[in-house]
Amino acid sequence: MPIENYRDLEIWQNGIEFVKQIYQVTAKFPSDEKYDIIAQMKRFTMRILKYDLLPATYEILI
Repeated sequence: MPIENYRDLEIWQNGIEFVKQIYQVTAKFPSDEKYDIIAQMKRFTMRILKYDLLPATYEILI
């Protein structure tokens, strides 16, 4: 299957699965952690996709 955009790349799909797992795990954390560790973990996982994987996959597709 030809790669048409970054969403077709396995590394991107794995990154999305990682984000989903983080959200599932943090949903089980105590509510008093909601604004501390949970928020930090969610921001970090989204940052990986947005600032690390996306630019790298764009370079691969060019």
